[in-house]
Amino acid sequence: MLGAIIDILQADLGVMALVDSSSVYPIQRKQGDGVPAIVVDLIDIRTSETKHRSSDLDFATVQVLAYAKDPRTSYLIAQACRNELDKYENTISGEAYEIRFEDIETGLIDEDETFVTVTEYTVIVSRPSSGGHT
Repeated sequence: MLGAIIDILQADLGVMALVDSSSVYPIQRKQGDGVPAIVVDLIDIRTSETKHRSSDLDFATVQVLAYAKDPRTSYLIAQACRNELDKYENTISGEAYEIRFEDIETGLIDEDETFVTVTEYTVIVSRPSSGGHT
């Protein structure tokens, strides 16, 4: 799932105008790598499992963190990501994705004075379910 979201962001010219494609990471930034950068992280996943079948509908909470040396750039990166992800609907590798924007927060990482804008999304993935439980 994180890979699919990273692929969506890296395919967007608006996002890539602000951040190099090699600076988009799953889970966390590589130590020592600079900014601007984007991190995509999975926070939570809820399934819709039934008594007789595995879940074919997952609800994930995903954060996209936009890092920069100044608050304006951090916010612009987050806004470009939101423009691409909010209301996104498409099929990726046989799974139907729907992405909805939920929240935005800003902050500062004191150690290196890096600004971060955190956006949160609900990602709904509809996929073929497995057979019944035994």
